[in-house]
Amino acid sequence: MFLLALFASPCSNAQEIVNDGNAIKISANSYFVTGNYTNITTGALSIASTGVLKIAGNLLNNSPSSTIDFGNGLVQFFGTSSVQIIGGTTTASDAFIFYNLSINPNGIKLAKNIIINNNLNITNGILYTGANIVSLSSAATLTGGSASCFIDGKLKKTGNGSSFTFQTGDVRSGIPVWAPLQIASWSNTNDFTVHYSYKHINDSLGIHTWADGSSMGTGIDHVSGKEFWLVDRTGAGTQTPTVTLYWKDATKSEIEKQAPYDGDTLSDLALVHWNGSQWDNMGGTASGTWPSGQITNSVAFSGYSPITFGSKTGKNPLPVELLDFSGICNNTSIDLFWNTASETNNNFFTLEYTDDLQNWSFASNISGAGNSNVFIPYHYSFYQQVAETIFFRLKQTDFDGNFSYSEIISVSCDRQPFEYLQLYPNPANNSFNIVFKSNEETFLFFEITDILGQILYEDKKQVSEGINNIPINVSFLAPALYFFMIKTDTGQNLGSKQILIK
Repeated sequence: MFLLALFASPCSNAQEIVNDGNAIKISANSYFVTGNYTNITTGALSIASTGVLKIAGNLLNNSPSSTIDFGNGLVQFFGTSSVQIIGGTTTASDAFIFYNLSINPNGIKLAKNIIINNNLNITNGILYTGANIVSLSSAATLTGGSASCFIDGKLKKTGNGSSFTFQTGDVRSGIPVWAPLQIASWSNTNDFTVHYSYKHINDSLGIHTWADGSSMGTGIDHVSGKEFWLVDRTGAGTQTPTVTLYWKDATKSEIEKQAPYDGDTLSDLALVHWNGSQWDNMGGTASGTWPSGQITNSVAFSGYSPITFGSKTGKNPLPVELLDFSGICNNTSIDLFWNTASETNNNFFTLEYTDDLQNWSFASNISGAGNSNVFIPYHYSFYQQVAETIFFRLKQTDFDGNFSYSEIISVSCDRQPFEYLQLYPNPANNSFNIVFKSNEETFLFFEITDILGQILYEDKKQVSEGINNIPINVSFLAPALYFFMIKTDTGQNLGSKQILIK
């Protein structure tokens, strides 16, 4: 580590930079920082239009209240082993002002607000904002947007008279969901902030999504229980540009389950807005080619947030949100459990099983709830011990005959002393819980390693016979992908799970 007072433009590098109040200038070419860049007082860093600052570590602003303005050049993150962090201890409302910013394939996590004045390039990864905001000025552009490259969090844009596509998405249980939203042209008298969630809106905001006699506006039968967008308009203006919602994976969005698209089903789709007491039909005509599509509102907005997909009739599925599916081996049976957060048009579940993942057999039909917007638990006891390890899946069938399958789970009945059940939430922020079954009271060893195998966490815990639910504190870990392992006192690995820290 060293203090750097001034450097010009040769292509050179440093392990780490700590700026303690001096002016730093990159006038041309590239400067590589293979560690962290930290600003600890009121030092300035200016990058000319042809200059590039490349950082392999974290970018930290620890000055008491100053914003770092990087001038007119490019700041490029090129770390290869983990998610990099933009943050620090400053109390400035916007910790960094970038002209051009490019993120790395492993992603960037914000711990502070940032501003982009020219271009944000996300073609190489995901930008996680957490509770913070990425703000694009009126002249700023956004490059990128794909199933593995988007902004997970709040993206704010000042108008410039043109349309803008917010490349938003969400990572749930380690699975990325890309869900862009476009706002038609608006001027700089308004800013729009967009935040997408692949999550049941009733869990987040307490808003019903199913017809219950009061929450559905005229012409709406039900709305999506899978996802929603929060769209906030700020500024002096009162502009009401149109909004286009995109679905990039029809299966994840549950817009339509089989190709080709059914014209009648798509014609039932509408863009809907929650007005504070009910879902309003904002109209629109859906279009697309399997498995993606889009819809733009045809009724003018009076307010925006939140919005999602709706269906005018019961044709469009947008059906059951299955929260989890698990099984436990008992002495004479396998007890299977699943829970739904919401259901629409759900006739019944079919439980199927196999011991070879090739030939599936019928176990039982279990009646569904029809339409529901509340948590519903299900349970079934399976008594056919056909093998030590049995695989199960759920087939959910609507009243109109449409059906879909759950994930496949396995249950082992070979009386092993340990059985993994669940690790949640995943991704996690400061902590997660591990749920498992032990056949005896004993001591087990918990371990967390990085992708290189370096042990970052070790703990010995006493566990009880039966189901255990143990919280694990990971607030000390940087955002990245890790491996969580449970071992015996002899070092035997009882099982491992991947965990993404955001």
